[in-house]
Amino acid sequence: MLTFKEIERITMQAAADTIGARHIVHAVVKPATNAAGEDALGITMVVKPSAHQALLAGKSLDMLVQILEKLGAMEDDRWPIISYATEKDLALDVDSES
Repeated sequence: MLTFKEIERITMQAAADTIGARHIVHAVVKPATNAAGEDALGITMVVKPSAHQALLAGKSLDMLVQILEKLGAMEDDRWPIISYATEKDLALDVDSES
């Protein structure tokens, strides 16, 4: 099983290849569980507002496929559950928890 840091690197490369590095801030990987109760990967892609058009153009699916291919090649069978947020979105989440 890959470490979260290794998965962050894979995710960042896939995002750069598909969405474009100029739209990506960073990725955060945490443990997650899928609907069947199996181990999964909770991935939050922190993107710039400029990523909106690339995501609408279907690039998020391309990124998911690339991540799945790379995880499979490294024999990590955990499914990535990907969400997207801007830094502003994340700051709003923190403020609402206070």
